[in-house]
Amino acid sequence: MTYRSIHLKELQADIVALQEVVSRSEAAPEEDQVRYLGNELDRFQAMGETRKHLGADYGNVTLSRWDFRFVRQLDLSVSRREARGVRRTD
Repeated sequence: MTYRSIHLKELQADIVALQEVVSRSEAAPEEDQVRYLGNELDRFQAMGETRKHLGADYGNVTLSRWDFRFVRQLDLSVSRREARGVRRTD
């Protein structure tokens, strides 16, 4: 069996949801994963910060062919555990 890596761009997905994404908005585009992926895939992006990572936003991102009408981040964190969150995007 031959394994072939598939890149997000090749999939041409209408909607992509990713976890553990870093957004450093004042950095170079390649250091801001949200902006970089949105630009590379030509998709709208919505970031849901769960926590900070080395001073940058860290959390989940939704990339979509269509602009968002509604975006809401919900905190699912539990005391004494790593921060968790979920985001609704319509």
